[in-house]
Amino acid sequence: MANRLFGGLFGASGRTSDPGEGDDAPVMITRDDVSDFNEDNILPQPEETITKLRKWLRPTDYDDVGGEYRKHLASHLAGTGGWLLSTKAYREWHDGQNDGLLWIRGIPGSGKSVFAANLTSQLAKEGVPVLFFFFRQIIDANHSPVAVVRDWLDQILKFSPPLQLKLKRLVDRRTQLESLSFEDLWGHLRAALGHIPRAYCVVDALDEMDRDEHTDTFLKSLVSLSQWRPAELKVTITSRPVPSVEIPLRMARALDIRLEEDEVDVDIATYVKDRLASSSIPAEEHAAIQAAVPGRANGLFLYARLAMDAFLRPGADIQKVLRELPQDLNVMYADLLREHARRSGVPHETQLFIMQWVTHANRPLRLLELAEMLSITQQQPKDGQGLKETKELVRAACGPLLEILPDETISVVHHSLTEFLNGSTREPSAHGYPVLDFGATHNRLALACLKYLRSGCLEQIPRPEIEPLFDRYVSPSYRLSEYWLATPFLRYACSNWHVHVRKAASVGFAQREVNDVLETFLTGDTLLRWAHLALMLEVRYDDNPMLIAVRLGLTEYAKRLLEKEYSVAESEGERAKTRMAMAHAARGGHEDIIKLLLQHGKELNIPDEEGYTALIHAARGNHRNILVLLLEA
Repeated sequence: MANRLFGGLFGASGRTSDPGEGDDAPVMITRDDVSDFNEDNILPQPEETITKLRKWLRPTDYDDVGGEYRKHLASHLAGTGGWLLSTKAYREWHDGQNDGLLWIRGIPGSGKSVFAANLTSQLAKEGVPVLFFFFRQIIDANHSPVAVVRDWLDQILKFSPPLQLKLKRLVDRRTQLESLSFEDLWGHLRAALGHIPRAYCVVDALDEMDRDEHTDTFLKSLVSLSQWRPAELKVTITSRPVPSVEIPLRMARALDIRLEEDEVDVDIATYVKDRLASSSIPAEEHAAIQAAVPGRANGLFLYARLAMDAFLRPGADIQKVLRELPQDLNVMYADLLREHARRSGVPHETQLFIMQWVTHANRPLRLLELAEMLSITQQQPKDGQGLKETKELVRAACGPLLEILPDETISVVHHSLTEFLNGSTREPSAHGYPVLDFGATHNRLALACLKYLRSGCLEQIPRPEIEPLFDRYVSPSYRLSEYWLATPFLRYACSNWHVHVRKAASVGFAQREVNDVLETFLTGDTLLRWAHLALMLEVRYDDNPMLIAVRLGLTEYAKRLLEKEYSVAESEGERAKTRMAMAHAARGGHEDIIKLLLQHGKELNIPDEEGYTALIHAARGNHRNILVLLLEA
């Protein structure tokens, strides 16, 4: 029986393009292939088990048509980047016996991610596993080291029946993924790779990775992986030349390729020539453009792309565009934002709001989601025609600085635009484009989500009812997908308002305004309907505002409830619910809330509805700091 090991490229859970199209078509691996690296002859698990394991791993949509890999692969122009594959460093890395790590460095916009995507596609043609990950700070799921390991476990899963069996045992024991340490997950990955004759690992944009408690361990593990079996296990990383990456890796044995301006400019010239060839720009203008753009680009593909967009804009005055070519990307970003706000007639504040969403949403939004949110929070028309007009408004507001992918997902043209907007690459100026402050932006997005949820969209949801015999809420008889389709932004708002609240609070942004809103939102039928949609309403205990605040990690709101002695204390039953807060906080790993509850003298040993105390939850969840707090209390 043939065992299909790749879907898309690697059997991704996300949407994929037609598997019969393109050079990066799926690779088919049979049971005979599997036996080569399955010494114990462990049988592959059934497809339904594989699906269950992938659901447990919760990988990113790494092979999604709107994902980073597919987006950058689609940007590759044939005939560019080939010089990299011909370098001595690349050949020694690919063919040699002693060097397992290739490090590609370049400044922002020089084409590192496009090369990483094209390299991933080229290596996949060898018919061996190619594990890949594209770090992106603006995508909530794509900037932590743990996310890399989850994705790679998912990508290698169908190659490794031994790994399938190990993960199945964990799932059968109802092990929570969060209870496994980074080291546990990496150990499973390394064991799976140990059975495979040859494999590649590609990591793009290490400089966009979180600096957290796992960062150093991940970098050391990555280097160790490249030195373990350097002839068979090859690792490629890309990054900017920044201290956050270079200092931890300064002692690593690596072959080095730098995207120097001279080499990249040759590819930029090819790109400019290609775009001119398919344009309506008169041939007599081509030479001036071909001379100006690569020279001004200074090795930045992104600059060349935006400059060519300006030349190719309908009605563009070629000589005027040539005269006004900006000196650098930051100037170009500011000019484009001002120009497109003026040309489209979109108010500056609306353009700013759109950019806040695109750069700070917890996942990439689709055009329809953003348009519907704007129609409600900005009082735009809500009918079908109004939504269509709002979608066009979003398209026009920022011009080429926003990309609309084939699935209508919206993203910024490049991470350097996010850095320009958040102020990390420029000084704030009274006359420049406003800096998007992290705390203020997330607070605004949280309030927008809550405004949307309070606009009447929850009223269509039937009020959840308790089944007296089992003391549980009745499962909804309606299909959630029907509500997601009818109100496109509802799903995001339900799942993410509290994430934005936590992010704003994490940098000390004042919570008074959002807490005032929560006092009316987290109560009565509104709480019940939202919690049901958010799949947080199962048993009677789940409808308590204090427990909701604890489960969501809303420390400042929990503090307000405690200071007001808010316990919905009309009955002993409600008081019993709030006394479970310590156990719920420990189960969720919310260290700050544990500290808050201890400060207010809450009891440690009151169990939750399942009979588990805070200590038990802290131990089961591997929450070491919480264990220390509880034991010292």
